[in-house]
Amino acid sequence: MTVQDILELPVFDSIWLAAPCDDYASRPVGKPSSLDHEPFSGEYDAFKPNDFVFTSLGFAGADPNLVDDSLIELMNRDVAAIAIKPVIVKSISAKVAEVSAHLRGIVWRGHDNCQPALSAS
Repeated sequence: MTVQDILELPVFDSIWLAAPCDDYASRPVGKPSSLDHEPFSGEYDAFKPNDFVFTSLGFAGADPNLVDDSLIELMNRDVAAIAIKPVIVKSISAKVAEVSAHLRGIVWRGHDNCQPALSAS
């Protein structure tokens, strides 16, 4: 399965690309994952290449400074995509968008009324 296959699923009609990279559509997608407490602990070993990561960036309510570093850390781990439910953070920074273009990372954002259709197992 590729990122393009995911984009074509009807459940993702309310998701748009916030920072696409070249050739994002052909990126392979492996297992779903969720970003939750890792920014507090600094432990990102659970994330593997091609993971499809869901997050609300809820930790930003406690420490907004962790947002850019956590998204960049995921992209450094070559995840296939990051889907963000805009609860706390409503936009990504220019820094994250730039890193996305250079590292072949990709950040998706759901609309305010969009609930993630898949969950991490």
